[in-house]
Amino acid sequence: MQEMIKALNYRAGTFGYLVLAGPWLLMAIGSYQEINYLKGYTFAAIICLSVTVLWSVWLLGFHIRITEYELRYRNGYYRTTTVPRSDIISAKHGTEKVPLRFGGTMQFSALVVKYKVGNVNKVLYINPLPFGGNIKTVIGILNDQQVSEAADR
Repeated sequence: MQEMIKALNYRAGTFGYLVLAGPWLLMAIGSYQEINYLKGYTFAAIICLSVTVLWSVWLLGFHIRITEYELRYRNGYYRTTTVPRSDIISAKHGTEKVPLRFGGTMQFSALVVKYKVGNVNKVLYINPLPFGGNIKTVIGILNDQQVSEAADR
């Protein structure tokens, strides 16, 4: 019998906000301070502040929720994928290959979750960068479930 787990929630880490939105916020503050002395910096301050808000809203989209029964992942575009934990085959750190428009491919680091839907195996790629070190915890939780299920058989 599986032990019940408390629902775990992971969101984008503070480091992601600092790296992506921080420089733009600093430029917005710097531009705002120059508005009183030089004309033309108002537009620069507005642009920099807008980019800061866009990065922040994008990062707010990232969310992983693990409950006793499901894994739910929401990406930066606010698209949610829900996978029942009983359907998860494996979870590991790997790569995702994305085809480019003009030929070739790019590889990205990803948390690769293989699961089944009926008789078809599917793959969910999770961007690990916004979550920092929490991805190792997610992999451990999802794979521990597989071990405990195998021990029950």
